[in-house]
Amino acid sequence: MGRSRLARPPATGWPDWQQPEDADILKLARVLTPFVKFLHPDIVATVVEDNQRHLPDWRSKLDEVDVDSNIYLWNGSPCAFPGVRRYAGKEERNSFRDRKNFPHCLQLDDNNCPKHLWAFVFTDRPFRPPGPPGYALAHLADHQEYNKDRSREEFSLDCQADPPPLYGLFTSPANTAYVPNNLLRPTDFSKPLRALLLKRAYRLYGKICTLAPPPLTEKALDDFAWDPADFTWGDPVGDARNVDPFLEYRQKKFNEGVRCRRENALAKR
Repeated sequence: MGRSRLARPPATGWPDWQQPEDADILKLARVLTPFVKFLHPDIVATVVEDNQRHLPDWRSKLDEVDVDSNIYLWNGSPCAFPGVRRYAGKEERNSFRDRKNFPHCLQLDDNNCPKHLWAFVFTDRPFRPPGPPGYALAHLADHQEYNKDRSREEFSLDCQADPPPLYGLFTSPANTAYVPNNLLRPTDFSKPLRALLLKRAYRLYGKICTLAPPPLTEKALDDFAWDPADFTWGDPVGDARNVDPFLEYRQKKFNEGVRCRRENALAKR
């Protein structure tokens, strides 16, 4: 005689586990902020000044190869690699290393380009894995097209039009920070924490650059419990002495990207 089976309870779906409340996230933020690493404003200022020097030439070359220069080079832009964006979606992910003409860019990247400036500042060479021990690069505001609705949460937009593509934020040093790995990348999942770090970036860099392309502007603080002035922050890191080799490196990458774009366009004719 076979063993009797216990009746299984009906499937009811996942349990509704309790989420951290705002007060809990605020406590986490106070633990996190002293360890977040922002680049020194002098470094960002050097990139912005170099962008301004090259602005006419870079705008002309980007527009010539059908890449909208305004996406990367708005007035006061801190974009470190004009024309470079992150791949998006399965098709682009699988083929981003191919020299194809992808929309709105000279080149797709797998998240190395935002780290090159940091690497030059601290190691005097392009980024090579691994990065700083125990830390991971975090983007403060989203830069991908499929998340464009998030820009209305992260910035103020005083018009009904859709915000422009934010690809220029991908390599912007004003839009990145290094955060400790052992805090499980809280900026990926917590809107208040992301907003706090973006506010901190505006305090550090708002007088030397325009962090986001117009018409996006800094969002007003709607909860004074999250005022960055009331948190403890570490000093900005690095200095501008090693930035010149980086500027030469990115100029070479820019020229290479324009050349490849031209060659691909000619090959399609």
